[in-house]
Amino acid sequence: MADPKSVWQTCKFSDEIYSSNLEVYKFAVELHEFLDGQADPVYLDPKLFLENTFLTNQMKSILKDVIIRLDRGSGPPVIEIDTGFGGGKTHTLLLLHHVLSNPKIGFDYVKKFSLDSEYGIKSIPNVKIATIDCRRISANTLWGEIAKSVGKYDQIKQYDQKNTPIKDINVIKSLFDKPTLLMIDELPHYLMKISHEENGVSATNLTVLFLMELISAMASSKNSCLILTLTGKQQLYEDYVQQLKEKINKKMTDFAADNVHDNIKEAISRQAHVVTPVERNQIYDVVRTRLVKQINEVEKEKTISEYTQYYLDKGIVVEPEYKEKMLSAYPFHPFLIDTLYERVSTISKFNQTRGMLRLLAKVLRVINSEKIPCRLVGTSEIMLSNHDIADELRSE
Repeated sequence: MADPKSVWQTCKFSDEIYSSNLEVYKFAVELHEFLDGQADPVYLDPKLFLENTFLTNQMKSILKDVIIRLDRGSGPPVIEIDTGFGGGKTHTLLLLHHVLSNPKIGFDYVKKFSLDSEYGIKSIPNVKIATIDCRRISANTLWGEIAKSVGKYDQIKQYDQKNTPIKDINVIKSLFDKPTLLMIDELPHYLMKISHEENGVSATNLTVLFLMELISAMASSKNSCLILTLTGKQQLYEDYVQQLKEKINKKMTDFAADNVHDNIKEAISRQAHVVTPVERNQIYDVVRTRLVKQINEVEKEKTISEYTQYYLDKGIVVEPEYKEKMLSAYPFHPFLIDTLYERVSTISKFNQTRGMLRLLAKVLRVINSEKIPCRLVGTSEIMLSNHDIADELRSE
């Protein structure tokens, strides 16, 4: 009988693991870095990005809704992405950007996950993409920044320079006379910033009021979609996030009650749910897709069958679906990923998804470089004696 094989024999890992290039920028990206072209190629290159991105159920739903909205004018006009630290919001924004900016590659990706057959998506629509990172707004106001991003600043220049709110909704709608995806990231950060400036309270209120008008404009504009990200677990922003949520929910209710077209009512009513891109039950797929390029399926099945049989014989697990969990998590033990996701992520500044990916990449690097016998990567492979791995878990 052949000796059991270790994971470094049964798997082909991502290139970074072999090259030992596991710097933070490989697993974490800021939106402004992407917009400036300063991010790592794994985020800038559409083909490379999509190859390394597992489409979770919620991300699939967002992608489908956005494409249908931009192409057909149906579906939700406004989508709120609500996440914790490391919950996948930036990755989702980049996903939308790459798919819509690269129609051929984007459509191949859509077909890979069967969105074409399930929802009748025949192509990627030709749209304008405007992405705003609210941590680096250069205009005087949010409405000025939006107008700049869609190439129509002259139309509202007077409003921006005088910090005057746009009262005519038709002026806002005129910014989106062509199919447009507008993505606004880190809005609570911007509200906090302007609240500390001179006349900050009025500036904050005016920005929130503008946002409500923007939602109305998007809802009544054909083939345009607004994405808002709210990171509710950052304590500094909690008050602003809560304020935005309450006002957005009220706006949706009020707007839906108005005498508007049925498809807009339906679109607005679908906004009540909170979208979290990386769901708990798909984290195994996210980790595997990012860190493992190829798996020997025969050896994988053999290893998992032996483990699950042992667990059943010893009464260690009673879940009938546990074998499926192990198959999905391979080459990692599901208990390891569960522990990192649920417990270690509570460490201050440990980014739930990105931090876990980088930590596990470092573990795989050590296993591969030292050729450690390991059929399944579990908690015992988190070698705290290794300073590089231990440092990853320490809060700053």
